[in-house]
Amino acid sequence: MINKDMEHEIVQELMAPQSGGIERMLDESPLGAEKRNRLNKSVKLLQESKEVVSNVTDRISFHGDQESD
Repeated sequence: MINKDMEHEIVQELMAPQSGGIERMLDESPLGAEKRNRLNKSVKLLQESKEVVSNVTDRISFHGDQESD
């Protein structure tokens, strides 16, 4: 009985238009936002590093090919 009453109150709080309960639950936490930003920066750095390494290996391959001629 108590659980049903509490459940009803919680649902009313979440669904009330003036409380914004669902929107608050869906908001990203500051910690989550910071982690996402750091992850995005790491991905960008890895992509840039991949391009640099690719360019270096291409140059090594090109110079190696010239020496064998």
